[in-house]
Parts: sequence; C-alpha cells; structure tokens
Amino acid sequence: MKKKILILALCASTLMPVSAWGEETTFEAVTEATQIEESEVTAVQDTVTIAEDTDVLDYPGRKEGNVIGEVLAEDEVSRTGTISDTWSRIVFEDGNGEEQTGYVPNSILKGYEEESASDGAVEAGIIHKSSGTGIFADAVEGVTQTGGDQGILVGDVVMASADSSLRPLGTFRITHYCPCSICCGPWANGVTSTGSTAVTNRTIAVDPTVIPYGSKVVIDGQVYIAEDCGGAIKNNRIDIYVGSHAEAEEKGVYETEVYLLEEGQPSEEAENLQEENMDMQEENQGE
Repeated sequence: MKKKILILALCASTLMPVSAWGEETTFEAVTEATQIEESEVTAVQDTVTIAEDTDVLDYPGRKEGNVIGEVLAEDEVSRTGTISDTWSRIVFEDGNGEEQTGYVPNSILKGYEEESASDGAVEAGIIHKSSGTGIFADAVEGVTQTGGDQGILVGDVVMASADSSLRPLGTFRITHYCPCSICCGPWANGVTSTGSTAVTNRTIAVDPTVIPYGSKVVIDGQVYIAEDCGGAIKNNRIDIYVGSHAEAEEKGVYETEVYLLEEGQPSEEAENLQEENMDMQEENQGE
C-alpha cells in the first residue's frame, strides 16, 4: 500500500488564507452541505419505469450528489417530484429492502429523451503537446468566451515553467463534469466554489482537504488548477471541467496517477519528502 502524502487541510471558516505549498491564496470556504429546497421541486405523484441501470443520488446533481442506491432497467418506482425538468425524485427500495427517497435523471426514464447538445457547443479539453525544454513550455493565458447561451469559457492548456518539479500524490479516480443541470444540479451556472468562473483545460474540482485550492495538478501530462469542489468529490477523486455533457460522458471515469506541480526549484524539504515516498513505495512493492 502506497504511503499517502500529507496534504495541508483547509479550515472550515469563512475567509482564510490557504498556503498551497508556498503560494498564499484567499478563498471563501463552503461550509454548508448542499440541499435541495422544496420550493425547487414540482410535486407530482405517478409511477415511472426505469430504462437503464442507474445510481440513485441524495441530491439532483452528479457533482454534489452521493450514491445512496441503485435502480435497474424495467424497475417501476413511485415518483414524487421533478426538478428543472431534468431530475425526478423517486421512492425506491435500497439493498436492505427499506424505502428511500433519492434522485435520478429524467433521461434514464422510459418516455423521456435527453436534450441534444447545442449546435454552438465547442469541443474543448484537448491535450496539446508542449514545446521547449523541461516539463512544460512557458505559460499561455488566453481565454475566449464561446458556447452561445451556455457561456462556456474555453481556455488554452495551462503551461508551467521549465524548472518545475512534480510531486506524486497517488492514484486518483478521475471523472468529468460540465455546468449542465445533470452535472451540477438546478443552480448550474458555471461558477466554482471559489467564486471564479470555470474554464475548460484549467478548472478541476477537488476535495480541498486533500488538494488545497489554487494548487497546480498534473493529470495525464496536462496541468489543471484546483478551484472547485463538490459534495461527491471526496478523498482521491478529481472532477475535470469540460465544455459539454456529451464530452463529459465520452471521457468517462478512470483511475490514473496524479502529481502536484511545484514551480521553481524544489525546496530541500520537498525533495526529502519525495525521496521518503519513493523509498516507501519500493518497500511496499517488495512486500
């Protein structure tokens, strides 16, 4: 078992400085759990048929909702409400045979069709090969406003200086999200938990007690910035922001090694910590 790297934890206060390995950044912390207001639910009382196997969430949004059960294709369940014409609140039986209330997307119900992607949607999130020496070339800061009514901010791939170093953080479960109501719930607006607007090729949602906000993180050779979170994004999980729901579905879920990018020459403490982790990994592999 790999030794976990000790990461700085965030305080659950309102405004506070966070030292992300040498860089001080101030953000507003999210302290209250996300909940759906009854006023956001349109009450209905009918029976619906599940079209495909799917998880049931405790909140109508994949980034915030935690899995509390599963329903299977051809199951008939009681529906008690709809949210934003995108989610249904259902009553179902959990693995213990007890009745629970949860949320599923309307798109997995028989008789519903998921809305097609906007014709103006822009493909984003493409990994570009860097040039120059070292890990990455010099930074590219350009961002353009595209995506029609969606208002998707499409950014160039984040680069880093050639003297950067990488610190291994371990294996993470990678998922993808966009600002639609399926991913982010009824208040989807593209604004991150740190108050910035999410940008493709840059924004990732993390557990800030594992990876502090503002950290530069390398995933499969591309640099992202930790500037969002979600109720379902816990421990070793990272949600990558992309330009459309279709792209999020296409990129899917996978596990990969993740690294913290430290720009400039690494400190003696960081080098010693990295050596300790490498030694521990070698010891674990030998057991």
